[in-house]
Amino acid sequence: MLWILGSCTILIVTGEIMRFIFPFFTNLYGSLFGEITRNSENNSFTGATYTLFGFLLCTFLFSKEIAVFAMLIQSLGDSTAALVGIRWGTVKIINKSLQGSLTFLLISLGIVFLLNDLPRPAGIVSSVIATIVELLPSPFNDNLMVPLSVGFTMSIMNFIV
Repeated sequence: MLWILGSCTILIVTGEIMRFIFPFFTNLYGSLFGEITRNSENNSFTGATYTLFGFLLCTFLFSKEIAVFAMLIQSLGDSTAALVGIRWGTVKIINKSLQGSLTFLLISLGIVFLLNDLPRPAGIVSSVIATIVELLPSPFNDNLMVPLSVGFTMSIMNFIV
């Protein structure tokens, strides 16, 4: 898995850099992905690139169970929270919505109870920490920070419990 994620990360980062430097790649990227790219990502790495890098780090740093849990929370929780926040997010907290954040937490907790091999207390604490990390502003992209926060919290909780 490390080889696959590592190779994909190198390819995507190379593509992103080429998009910044060469107008041909800027135009190609815009025609292929312009509709789904946020304006803030036009001159920076996309959230997908940070997600992929976060998955690579999780696979490298944590056990399989923890890495899978972290990747599921990032994949399902963050994307669902974004959709709910955009559609129904009326109550704003910082630059996110209460509805999106609650959705993130509920999806994360659902994953905790669907994964049989996961220690429930550690999963619940990790879900809460990930929700806070996703909500709070940070100089680092939350698509990188969320899976890493889950992995580190789970690892620490496994030592404590």
